[in-house]
Amino acid sequence: METHPDRADHIGVNEATLEERFKEVNRAYEQVFSYIQEPDRYILTMPPGSCYRSDRPPTKTPCPQRQHFYKGEIPSRKIFIGQFLYYSGAISMRQMWDAVVWQKIQRPRLGDIACQLRWLSPFDIQNIMRQRKRGELFGEFALRTELLSFYQVLVLLGRQKIIQPRIGNYFIERGILLSKKLDTMEAALKDHNRRHWFKRG
Repeated sequence: METHPDRADHIGVNEATLEERFKEVNRAYEQVFSYIQEPDRYILTMPPGSCYRSDRPPTKTPCPQRQHFYKGEIPSRKIFIGQFLYYSGAISMRQMWDAVVWQKIQRPRLGDIACQLRWLSPFDIQNIMRQRKRGELFGEFALRTELLSFYQVLVLLGRQKIIQPRIGNYFIERGILLSKKLDTMEAALKDHNRRHWFKRG
């Protein structure tokens, strides 16, 4: 959302510049998610001086993953629970992204929901997956080709959001946060967003 073209006026950046950044972020996201789903399709190469070297066996103690914890003020704008936990210092940046990926993997696909509602057929889904442009989202393609109306895409996104697992469950299941702590943080987030409801993030 920080690179969405609609925010151009709010942050004083040219809309075309933000649009290009938004596309770059979306392409990067698609590539990372593609790797998570099918890692065997990719060959990972390590840059010189990295923790792991391919030309010799690993050392006794591999480089630990750096856990970056935020030490600053919580941004004065509406934010999501994962962001709030990070900005509050309750979780590291790595833990936040791991939780986002976990939620994304388990999120029901829009095409599956559209099939359940009988708005699209499996044949339609295959065509969308084959014909959409690189980086183009499923809903964007369905709108552009008029396979779905704007209202239908909104319904699909709303249902997807309801069905997907709560990101807070990730932290509870892994013992990162206790249930009571998460409840307290969610209440604090509601209060924060109530005070900054008019600012988009």
